[in-house]
Amino acid sequence: MAKEKAYAEIVESVNWLGFGEPSRYLAAISLKDRSLFKGYILLALNPRRNLDDDHKQFVTEIARQLNDTLIRATFRKELRDREEVLVTELSETQKRASRMAEIVPVGIYELAADGTLHWANSQFFEIMGVPDDPVHRSKESFRWADHIHPEDHERANEEMTRCLFQGVDICDTLRLRKDWRPPGSEIKSTAEPF
Repeated sequence: MAKEKAYAEIVESVNWLGFGEPSRYLAAISLKDRSLFKGYILLALNPRRNLDDDHKQFVTEIARQLNDTLIRATFRKELRDREEVLVTELSETQKRASRMAEIVPVGIYELAADGTLHWANSQFFEIMGVPDDPVHRSKESFRWADHIHPEDHERANEEMTRCLFQGVDICDTLRLRKDWRPPGSEIKSTAEPF
């Protein structure tokens, strides 16, 4: 009797489509993501059909598809949230690395495979003898070969090619076109670690 009363309360305000008569069976499909219940969907079955194995299989398949969809949607949201956290962390890490690179007393640079400059700290430009203005220190106008002694160009290109295509770490010394004094030293040098 209690089941019939609960059923009557659930279906009394439903505007039944199809045959216009209330369903004799309701299927309650639980929506869960992993082990957390998100809610339920009530599915009213055809009032003119008996609840047979085909009907049960139909409800089982709908339940599986609904739960798969819910899991995918939740997973996408978790991925977006995780991506936002990682982007923020990466941004903070990049800021710290950039600040660190600007205060260290060595030249730091990053070159692309074709030899164009991606990034360099101010000490790098100072060591290389590049004037302190945006025109000369831009990625587009900086050319590595302009600052290396002409006799070292061939060796530098060979070493860079070996590094890029063979994946070999290289360590070499190239001469600069300008005289350079190491900080705190009176000795002039044209060598720059590569």
